[in-house]
Amino acid sequence: MKRLLILSAAALLTAAGSAHAFEFKDGLEGPWVQPEKVFNFAFEGDGFDEDWFVSNVNWMGDNQFDMIAEEVIKTEGDYSQAANAYWANNAPRDLYLARKVDGLEPGKTYKVTLDWRFDDGVSAETTNHIMYDVRDGDQQSQAAIADIEIYGGHDRPNTTRIDEAEGTIGDGQFHTMERIHTASESSITFMMIVRFCHDDPSKGFAEPFDANWLYLDNFVVTDAATPVRDWALY
Repeated sequence: MKRLLILSAAALLTAAGSAHAFEFKDGLEGPWVQPEKVFNFAFEGDGFDEDWFVSNVNWMGDNQFDMIAEEVIKTEGDYSQAANAYWANNAPRDLYLARKVDGLEPGKTYKVTLDWRFDDGVSAETTNHIMYDVRDGDQQSQAAIADIEIYGGHDRPNTTRIDEAEGTIGDGQFHTMERIHTASESSITFMMIVRFCHDDPSKGFAEPFDANWLYLDNFVVTDAATPVRDWALY
């Protein structure tokens, strides 16, 4: 009987530590597409993972971004997704990204994570930043992503902003975005706005293969299960 109790506790520990009723993973492993009006066709890149919605702010010109399948700088799998702003005209470049996930249960709580690294160029004088949010339903549109942006008179308390004041942009390390979200529909959309920008407009933007790259990897959605905390109950 004592041996049976020990084995039961071990099984519970394994289930609590690793099992999820819902688990979705996207390693950004491709195939890649070269999105029209976003990808810069003067650059021989791979494009962006086809499962993602890719666009840009509507006041920008077309074909402003380089996108490659990165084989070295990554957190898992064979590739990460890399992106960079290309031509400079002394204006910011806002890249819009979204990933829809289906099969969720309304009323349940989920954890959404994405690994990221954002370099700040060789001059280290950028004001790069990222804004992200998770919303219910299909939000894969330019208008929906634009709505998460924080600016004067447009407060978005659910949007998370990552900027250089935090010290994570430009440190050469991967970090993880995280959002806990209770679904009200059977799908959610993760949305992000990535701004490539420079403090000194006279210096423009990083050119291709310069150090001003964004890397994304390992997008995961799981049910936010609560681990067992008091084993005396078992």
